[in-house]
Amino acid sequence: MIYRSSEYDLGLGVNRLRLRNNMSVAELADRLNISRMQAYRYIDAVDMKFSKVCELADEFDMSVTDFLQLCRR
Repeated sequence: MIYRSSEYDLGLGVNRLRLRNNMSVAELADRLNISRMQAYRYIDAVDMKFSKVCELADEFDMSVTDFLQLCRR
């Protein structure tokens, strides 16, 4: 399932989460065990699979609801 809404920008949320944790893109990639290129794709993403949203929230010890609040435009 893909999560998409005009009210939310998931890439914006990923970037806010990265900045909130004072992380570079490389550090984000390392923490998520992905390449830097994939980290940039997450940051540029407007939508993503709901399972990935859950993984991101879990990795940063937050609820999906809290993560989605970071994604609000």
